[in-house]
Amino acid sequence: MSGTGWANGGGGFYNVSNAKINDMTGNYIGNTANDCGGVIRNYYTLINTITGTIIGNTSAIHGGGIQKDTGTINSLTGNFIGNTTGQDGGGLFNGNTINSLTGNFIGNTSGRNGGGIENYGGGTLTLSADDKDILFYSNKDNSGYNDIYQYSSGTINLNAKEGKRII
Repeated sequence: MSGTGWANGGGGFYNVSNAKINDMTGNYIGNTANDCGGVIRNYYTLINTITGTIIGNTSAIHGGGIQKDTGTINSLTGNFIGNTTGQDGGGLFNGNTINSLTGNFIGNTSGRNGGGIENYGGGTLTLSADDKDILFYSNKDNSGYNDIYQYSSGTINLNAKEGKRII
């Protein structure tokens, strides 16, 4: 999927106001958001599962790949590669709950914090290396928090099964 999004964000999807998406599967390539969330801006909603590769997406403010404001993503599986944002979270900006994130973050860029991921405020993010390693490589930002930036009081849980790593 590729495209240019809505005025309030979401280059491909702007999921808002108690809407629910059960499963999103596919590759999300080359989307652009004038606000937040190069592919998806998720706001006050539930997304059960997102599976796919998120490559070369752009947002002006937060989440070059995905911007997660409030609500929950239960499972996010895929690689974030070469996404860009003007401010925070080159690959992913999380402001609430992601219960399980499995995937690699490679070559993402933000203009301020968190080249790979920004976990904002009271956000809870769980990285789960269950079946394979999770790799952070060559992510860049302008503040020196290249891979993961934790802002304020949020929580990042790192879960790796025996023999698996988050590196």
